[in-house]
Amino acid sequence: METLKSKFSLSVLVVGLVFLLSLPSLAEESASQKLCYYVSSYHQAHPWSFGIESELKKQLKGSCKFKAFYLDGKRKKEIPQIRARVLVAKQEIDQLQPDVIITSDDIAAKYLVRDHYKYSDIPIVFCGVNWSAERLGLPMPHTTGLIEVAPIRPLFDLAKSIVKPIKSAMYIGADTESEKANLERFKQVAEKYNIKMDGSLSTYGIDWLKSLKQAQDYDLIIMGSNEGIYHWSSPTMIHKVKVLSKKLTVTNHSWMMPYSIIGLTKIPEEQGEWAGKIVKEILNGASPRDIPMTANRDYKVYINPAMRGKINLELPKDLEIQAEFVQ
Repeated sequence: METLKSKFSLSVLVVGLVFLLSLPSLAEESASQKLCYYVSSYHQAHPWSFGIESELKKQLKGSCKFKAFYLDGKRKKEIPQIRARVLVAKQEIDQLQPDVIITSDDIAAKYLVRDHYKYSDIPIVFCGVNWSAERLGLPMPHTTGLIEVAPIRPLFDLAKSIVKPIKSAMYIGADTESEKANLERFKQVAEKYNIKMDGSLSTYGIDWLKSLKQAQDYDLIIMGSNEGIYHWSSPTMIHKVKVLSKKLTVTNHSWMMPYSIIGLTKIPEEQGEWAGKIVKEILNGASPRDIPMTANRDYKVYINPAMRGKINLELPKDLEIQAEFVQ
């Protein structure tokens, strides 16, 4: 009888140990059943989108299944094209019913969230929305997000410490929604610095070069994004910029550093990290309405020696100490 009891106790102990050992795999299985659906406004290889998505995946690993959709809004810029891609994403979202939707940049927030999920029950976390969320009808009760703010004032302050005086500036970039928003914000800040600010947004590389040539008549040239400009050959453009450039060129975009002397650039990984952490809070029961919106804070400093040498600028020593040098 005692032996039978011992065998029974041993069996119970074994079953209990097996159950305890299975708990991590059960937790992983539970997490894997949750779905996080990420909608990028651009294409996967876009430098900004790539940085956001890489950090987002890192943050969400083990918390949910991750599925991405790319609206390709830099290469397919016409509104009917964008809306057609949005409808494909919407169809997939409605079918999959993800636990959380994550979006990056303006196009996804405007044409997907605002136009189709204004009254959704699915929590939504957005990032990369330029300057203001209110213009896109955000936030909504089921959304929260990170606003993307470029360090324009530090950029102007730095430029004014190098070139004296700066009375005029020219912004050149792509003819896209995000660049239009960036140009308007630069104009607003330039006015406070008593700087006459003009802008030229191009669709084709040849037109961008014409704008760059015209910009040599200004004290400062601001390189907006080239993403969305057709017929752009990087080696050719770098060569032509070196030939044409006579003035200080600055940028807020890391991928524009081959064409610029100085960059104070936003960090896409900051956006992905924040969004990932918020998504995990929501998956654990938090409500988006209780999570306040915020804005990015960090930026990197770059110097391009090849472009700098072209016009022989003297830069502040503290800038050279903190900057990362790029080619």
